[in-house]
Amino acid sequence: MIMWTPYFQQLECGVQCSAHELVQDCHERQMSMPVVQGEFQCVDLPSLIELEDALRATQADRATGLDPLPSKLFSQQVVALSKLYFHSF
Repeated sequence: MIMWTPYFQQLECGVQCSAHELVQDCHERQMSMPVVQGEFQCVDLPSLIELEDALRATQADRATGLDPLPSKLFSQQVVALSKLYFHSF
C-alpha cells in the first residue's frame, strides 16, 4: 500500500498527515477566516414553525448534513426532531 500512497495523494491533491495535523490545520484555517456576521438579533433565528417547514422540505435519500440521521427521518418525524434541534428559552 505504501507504494500507492503518492499516487492517491496526487489524485486527491493531498498529502499524508496525522489526524492531529489535519485538525490543527483546519482549526487554523477557520480561525483566520473573516467573520461574516459579527452579531445577530434573536429575530434572525428561525422560529419552531420555520424549522419544521425546513424539515418538511427535506427530500428523502439526500444528504442533510454531517449527522448520521437519514434524510427520510427528517421529513417523516418533523415535530419530534424539530423539538430536539430547537432550543426553547
